[in-house]
Amino acid sequence: MHPGGPTPSWGYNGAFAGPTLRAAEGDRVRIVVRNELPETTTVHWHGMKLPAQYDGGPHQPIAPGEEWVAEWEVEQPAATCWYHPHTHGTTEAQVGRGLMGLFILQDELSEWSGLPVDYGVDDVPVLVTDRSFNADGSFAERERTAFGLLGDTLLVNGALSPTFEVTRQLTRLRLLNGSSARTYHFVVQGASMTLIGTEAGLLPGPAPINSVTLTPGERAEVLIELEPGQTAMLQSVPHSLGLLQSTSRAAGADDRFDVLELRAAASFDGPALAVAELSMLAAALPPPFETPDVTRSMVLTNNRINGATMEMSRVDQVVTLGARERWVVDNQHHLPHNLHIHNARFMIVSVGGEPPRDFERGWKDTVYVPRDAPS
Repeated sequence: MHPGGPTPSWGYNGAFAGPTLRAAEGDRVRIVVRNELPETTTVHWHGMKLPAQYDGGPHQPIAPGEEWVAEWEVEQPAATCWYHPHTHGTTEAQVGRGLMGLFILQDELSEWSGLPVDYGVDDVPVLVTDRSFNADGSFAERERTAFGLLGDTLLVNGALSPTFEVTRQLTRLRLLNGSSARTYHFVVQGASMTLIGTEAGLLPGPAPINSVTLTPGERAEVLIELEPGQTAMLQSVPHSLGLLQSTSRAAGADDRFDVLELRAAASFDGPALAVAELSMLAAALPPPFETPDVTRSMVLTNNRINGATMEMSRVDQVVTLGARERWVVDNQHHLPHNLHIHNARFMIVSVGGEPPRDFERGWKDTVYVPRDAPS
């Protein structure tokens, strides 16, 4: 990774990150995890609907030398999920050393939608993380901001300054912000971008967008349409998070990066399909509901939710299976926060009284909660 020398790292079945796992709705999944690390870890299936005992959160620790088996039936529509450690207090460090990977779900409707589905050819993972390096090539783990580790170098699928050779007219990029602190504001220079899905499911139809902002853990599926011989660059550009300049800088919002160069071949193989020719996508949004079954209030303060810190043995909220709930999240901390809900998906109603932005209108499991803006 670095000219100074080899980079010590962790991975799943390899040196860094892990293989993309794929399954379809109705499949029975069984995964055996063996921990050969020198410390306890877990594997959380981020965005997956599954029994709590297999969630892989801090309640399912895997000690060094032990095996843990997760088994469930996929009961959710097509989505881009991911997996990573979720140990209490050491998640950032373990993810920072490389433990992460995508978990792609398909369903029957998404197969006939006309979307690119040829993995690695026109359906491409783009796992974006940031790191800093010491002179000897090792990861620098002390360069911290108020948000956490903020690197000065991007890795995309574990590679520096990557290029992807495009061989189809439409390329589907599955964007994941795998960083622990940095936000990205993705644009494509030299081509148009069309949003087709957020982290927990597909949109009902293609939505042309100019940009998409992803905070840590968020995902988006976008289509890039190129002509033979054309070149485009996926970039992350400076953007506003509605914060003081020093705080915005600590979240990486002032930085600019080239992320992935898309270089089209002189001629394409496969079917020539344009965005305008896509069928309606699979995942229709739910009908609006005026009166939820339950409304909950969540107040975020200094590392607390509703005044309470994390306690492994305590349950603060009990949610009824099948209930439709409305959560009002009020961030009163001086920093913005991400909120991720396990084993559920949701849609954003409003942020600070304003409707969600174009790239926030789909199914989600992770959301950016600004400071002093009930959402």
